[in-house]
Amino acid sequence: MKQVKLIVSVFLLVGLMAMPAFASGNVAVVGASNIAHEILGIDRGVNVASVKMDLGNTLPAGALINMSLTGSAIFTGSYYLCASNATSEAYNGPISNLTAPSSNSSLSFVYLVNTRVNVTGGSNIWLSSNATTCDPTANGWVAFKQPAGSAVGVSSVAGNVQWAAGETVPRDTFGANNVSTVVNEFGTSLSVNDLVYIDYLAGPSNGTTIVPQGSTNLIAMSLSKITQVRNTSVGTGANSTYGQAGAFNQVLTLSDSAGWAGVNRVYITAGTCAETVLATQSTPSGNVTLSYRNAANSTTPVTTTLCVQIQGTNALSSRTISGSYSYATLIGSGLLVPAGSGMAAWQLWTPNGYQALNPYMYMGADQTVDVFNRFYNNYATTARVFVEVFPSDGSPSTTYTLASILPNEAGTYWGSDIGALAGLTVGTSYAARFSITAPQDKVNGVSFYKRTSNGDRQLPLYKATGNPGTYLVE
Repeated sequence: MKQVKLIVSVFLLVGLMAMPAFASGNVAVVGASNIAHEILGIDRGVNVASVKMDLGNTLPAGALINMSLTGSAIFTGSYYLCASNATSEAYNGPISNLTAPSSNSSLSFVYLVNTRVNVTGGSNIWLSSNATTCDPTANGWVAFKQPAGSAVGVSSVAGNVQWAAGETVPRDTFGANNVSTVVNEFGTSLSVNDLVYIDYLAGPSNGTTIVPQGSTNLIAMSLSKITQVRNTSVGTGANSTYGQAGAFNQVLTLSDSAGWAGVNRVYITAGTCAETVLATQSTPSGNVTLSYRNAANSTTPVTTTLCVQIQGTNALSSRTISGSYSYATLIGSGLLVPAGSGMAAWQLWTPNGYQALNPYMYMGADQTVDVFNRFYNNYATTARVFVEVFPSDGSPSTTYTLASILPNEAGTYWGSDIGALAGLTVGTSYAARFSITAPQDKVNGVSFYKRTSNGDRQLPLYKATGNPGTYLVE
């Protein structure tokens, strides 16, 4: 019984030795390059110095050598399959060719036996786009195509060898290697550390300043810096970009939680808010779109600044200004462009001055039945006072300037006087928001409903905190 097992084992071993060995390796690509994400709708050629594989088995006549691409690059034009035997690298002449590829993503060559070269195991086979330079050491380049609108990502080439059509298990397999990588030509980023609070007092506070620009206007300076830079890994030769400077616009979309109340203008500059204006929108409303040319075609970062101009005589309310950026071509439509950012908070306006909301205001005929508000200014500087009136019928609010409060003194403001400024009728109720240009911890406020009988009743004032739209009872 043991002898039978031995004989069977010998026959199996001999049979396996007679069968061709299966082999695997990688496609060797020389000259792979990065390519700029194309935004102008132009196909580009991709030239690779060589695409070579090392065979593990001798090729029989009629064997199929298959090449396939993954990613956005495609085969195009004529291709030649070249080979050298295990002892000689130099061989000028194809062992197969395809002048009209059957597929843009794959090629299948039929090996034609050629007496000039013996394609045995250990031989090299490679692609060429030209039969007269069928040599990896002498301009044996391979041409591919990068279609317009190719997505950002990697294109790789792989291969395998079948001894006959329909063979399910290839005799040689070659793992993928990169041919080209599509990258964004320009990168855009938002400086998060510049998302700072706005100083309501027109002086240094939380890391930035609203600085006076003349007698009436204030500018939110040096906020939300947007940096754009050309990708240094994109080549400058044949595989480079067609998206040159000025070929597309950068588009900013902005919204304001306060509906742009009190804002005169929103604009983008090339430096500080006093420098060259790239795009501007006066009296903004709804979603604001600012569009300007992309950065220069260089690797030097170009930083733009979002500036918001406000009326200095207005009371400034808490708000969040949100923005997103994208790209648009100057010509054509429907072209793919580098992806932008989603909507995010770009500016947070939070008062460092005192703000309080009184929802219980009343328009009395005189000060016998009325509401009065008293604010104490414990600050060393005279404080300006603004009031924003919210009518009970839901009509738009209006802002008025009230008498200032001297240092260490109090100011009293009657509901009937404020209602008269707003043109309200006697007997109507309304809400009011007071803004005082002194630090929050230097102002104290009280409010009373004055009645002819039963004494006066104190009303709560809701003091604004550091978070936009958040109020606490004072």
